Amino acid sequence: MRILIQMLYNNASLQNAFCEKFNFNPVGNLICLNWLPKNFKGVIQIDDNFLKDIKQCGNQKGKNKKFWIWPISQEKNEENFPDPNNYLIGVYIMEKSVSSILKL
Repeated sequence: MRILIQMLYNNASLQNAFCEKFNFNPVGNLICLNWLPKNFKGVIQIDDNFLKDIKQCGNQKGKNKKFWIWPISQEKNEENFPDPNNYLIGVYIMEKSVSSILKL
């Protein structure tokens, strides 16, 4: 998981290829790297409120933060990496700069 985060962090080309290859759709400005953990199945209801809550993880982006998790935990970080069996983990979509758009 950490290797995927390092590869996809701030790399729009790889993010697009990853989503296309694995048929993933970003949620807001987030790309999820794992499936919903088993302990959440049957406990939470996947609906609009659930998706809105995940999108709000994108608003929690701190300076130089390479990944997001749901549910949000202040204790988890690169040194204290979250367990994919207990958290949704993903990367932030790289925003294209104006100069890269003009080159297209």
